[in-house]
Amino acid sequence: MRSLPSFYRSRFRLLLGSSMGLLSILPAGAAMASTVADSTQAAPRFNVGMQAVHFRFAGLGQIGSNGKPLAYNGLMPSVGYRFNSRWQVEVAAVWRGKKAEGPMTVLDYPNGGLYRYFDTYQSYAVPIVARFSLLPRQRRWGVEAVAGFSILHSLVEGNRSMTEAGQPVQPFQVSGFTEANDLPLALGAALTYAPSKHWTVRGEGRLNWSWMGSVAGAVLFGGVFLPQTGVSAGVQYNFGLGL
Repeated sequence: MRSLPSFYRSRFRLLLGSSMGLLSILPAGAAMASTVADSTQAAPRFNVGMQAVHFRFAGLGQIGSNGKPLAYNGLMPSVGYRFNSRWQVEVAAVWRGKKAEGPMTVLDYPNGGLYRYFDTYQSYAVPIVARFSLLPRQRRWGVEAVAGFSILHSLVEGNRSMTEAGQPVQPFQVSGFTEANDLPLALGAALTYAPSKHWTVRGEGRLNWSWMGSVAGAVLFGGVFLPQTGVSAGVQYNFGLGL
């Protein structure tokens, strides 16, 4: 039978060992809690942006009466989501209002009649691209590779005016229209500058190529559409603290 002091010494060693084990767990638990807090704090990975763009598309419904690809000039809003420090996806929208592209056709008939005709072009594009940072670490300056496609819809309206001899010149009326959809591919690169975690300034160049229009053109006309250049510059606001 053990003596009473020996029994208390054993219990004391057991309690001391348990206390030391608990203390060793606390730093790990604190670190885990800190990591969870940091990940929660950095959880918002969405961003919004605005870019001034000059894009051109050549494809279905994107060639004006002058034979040139249609140009998109103006502001392009965007919203994005960052998966990690290198990958993000972005959805944007750019549109062009109803506008004539090319000369008006004017015919003077021998009997004194007058015929006038021109086309107007109206369309919008929704570019969906992935951005990949070519630099593995966060720095103020960065370089991105850009790849994706655009959802493109266009409306071409024919406008004509028929005036009989001796009558006042008649106003234009819509005589017909054509709608077209396309999915041009996009490939480009961007230079970025981040003055803070929340703001990113970006300058970008990309190529837009109508593969659907090229396939249709090769089958019907024996030709394809060439890729068209586009440039943009703008800012992006990053919600949360970033990654």
